[in-house]
Amino acid sequence: NYRFTLSSGATAAAALAIGDTVHETLPAGDVTRTYALSLDTHARLLFDALQAEGDSVNWALQTLDGNVDGGSWTGAAADPARVLDLRADTYILRITSSSATAAPLAFRVLDLQSATALAIGDEASGTVAPGAAAIFSVNLTAGDRLDYVPLSTDQLSGRWQLFDPNGGQVASGDLAAAVTLPRLYQSGRYTLVWDSDAVTGGGTETAYRFALKAHELTFGTLVTGGYGYSTSAYQTYSFTVLAPTRVLLDVAQANGY
Repeated sequence: NYRFTLSSGATAAAALAIGDTVHETLPAGDVTRTYALSLDTHARLLFDALQAEGDSVNWALQTLDGNVDGGSWTGAAADPARVLDLRADTYILRITSSSATAAPLAFRVLDLQSATALAIGDEASGTVAPGAAAIFSVNLTAGDRLDYVPLSTDQLSGRWQLFDPNGGQVASGDLAAAVTLPRLYQSGRYTLVWDSDAVTGGGTETAYRFALKAHELTFGTLVTGGYGYSTSAYQTYSFTVLAPTRVLLDVAQANGY
């Protein structure tokens, strides 16, 4: 007599909901965890890797058709592939680890449509735990040229990325570095992903502040005031001429540096 059972050998995938944070500790050795994400409509999502302390942790997003995207958890904040443009379908997220030690990890999937609205010139502020991302939406016009101005990042490190209305990355930079963005060539709703690096132990909630600035000059108008963004002395102004023009920069007062 004998008996046997046919089995797929696969562990049932845990349901994954947009916005929920998953915390888990993967044991040492080769291990895989699977999660199922169902979308009823097209969505642009951010895979937000919050924490991973193993020495070899990777992720892959798949459908029945095959791999959609994936990557290593190491240096996740600098990986633009984590912004996912997905059709309506059921997706399987596989997280694998071959770490020599137990690997605490945390992650979430965010909908870019839920981004916080930001206006040019306004200060964005809040708190994030190291590894977390904050997402913002801003309506911009073709021809705009902006400054990214960090005001306070404390001990946070990481990168920001700006995506155009079609999901293409148009600019990125270090969270703590002021920079002038290239001129924009499309009008519409842009998305800014402000993403911090994870630290061992997960870290604590940390305050941040930054601004997107644009300064369009009008000929003959007197520009007054000091640094409008406290801790940053970074100022950029622009003006438009439609024909060859000779201009004079009339410096009425310049104190300080």
